[in-house]
Amino acid sequence: MSAFTSRSGGYKGGIFLLFFAFVVFLVGYASPFWASYSSGGDGHYEGIWMACYSYSSGYLSSTGCSTYGFSQPGWFHAVRALEAICLALLIIACIYALASNCCRAFPGPRTRVLEILSSIGGVLGLVGVIVYGAMRNDSNRSYVIIEMTIDWALYLTGVGSGLAVVAAVIIGITNKEISQPTTGAVIGMTTVTSTAQHTAGQPAYPAHQPGYPAPQPGYPAHQPGYPAHYGDYPGSGGGYPPPQAGYGYPGKY
Repeated sequence: MSAFTSRSGGYKGGIFLLFFAFVVFLVGYASPFWASYSSGGDGHYEGIWMACYSYSSGYLSSTGCSTYGFSQPGWFHAVRALEAICLALLIIACIYALASNCCRAFPGPRTRVLEILSSIGGVLGLVGVIVYGAMRNDSNRSYVIIEMTIDWALYLTGVGSGLAVVAAVIIGITNKEISQPTTGAVIGMTTVTSTAQHTAGQPAYPAHQPGYPAPQPGYPAHQPGYPAHYGDYPGSGGGYPPPQAGYGYPGKY
């Protein structure tokens, strides 16, 4: 049994939403379709890490992708930094969620680490998306060469970031302190388990240990080799025992 099984349904839903948000964000983050431009058979697509193009003229066509260098404007590098930090925080949050819920038998003390990581990461991701959408087609900037249309990867990144914030809120509300069972309860569980195993056919302890007889012998009424009573003691039945051959009574010859 893991700690995750003892959590509430709302908490479990928040954890699943966090992992879903991470997958959605990762797809948008890595895709070169944040913005696009197409005219006739020509197309240009770009993300925050690479740009791709397709060109066709008559019987000739070519496609390819290239990564960005450091010639991009400052806001572009700021967006990449924000999204990279968001990705790192979401990865740490997912690892922490697995470690705290699946690698221990009972939940530990309540902490807010998971909520903090998810919420900060989601907010940074949203800020990066907003900055990119606002700056990409700013016609007052000299770096704008081709007017491009915001494409699906940007929206996907924004959705993933927003879901991470929602997951952080749900986890924060449903993250309740769960008391661990006492020692007596653990012993009781162990006893029940042992009884169940015995009932299922597991060998139980023998009634007595081998090598020892079941009943312990007591003392007999009299020890063998001794007469039942002695005549030397008052109330023993009187007199001495019958004389043995060759001996007389005391005092007689």
